[in-house]
Amino acid sequence: MRSAILWIFVGILGPCYAAKKPAEPTAPTQADIVKDCIEVRNITFVHAHGFFDASHVSGSIKNTCAHDGQVTVIVAFYNSQGVLVDNEDKPVIVHPNTVIPFVLFPQRGDAAIGKVTFVYWSELP
Repeated sequence: MRSAILWIFVGILGPCYAAKKPAEPTAPTQADIVKDCIEVRNITFVHAHGFFDASHVSGSIKNTCAHDGQVTVIVAFYNSQGVLVDNEDKPVIVHPNTVIPFVLFPQRGDAAIGKVTFVYWSELP
C-alpha cells in the first residue's frame, strides 16, 4: 500500500522536477544589414507579452574592419495602423573583430512593430 501511494506521488510530482528544455532563440524578424565591413545581424522585434515585459528591437553589431568604428543603429517603431510612433538610436564604438549586442526600447508603449531603418558608421582614427 505504501509503495502504491509513493508511486502516485512520483507520478504527480515527477513532471514538476523534470528537466526543462532550453528556450528556443527568437528567430530574426528582419534581414541582416551589411555596410562595408559593419554587420548588423539577428535583428529581432519582440512584442511585450506581460506587465513587466517591454517591446524592443535587439540584435548584434560586428566590426570586421581593421579599425575601430562608431556605429549608429536607428530603429523606427510603428503602431498597429502602421503610423510611426517613435524613433530611437544607439551609437556605439565597435572595435575590430568584435561583436556587441544592442537593445532599443520605444518611449511609447503602443508600438506594434519595430525595425532597423538605418545603420550609419564611420571609421575612427
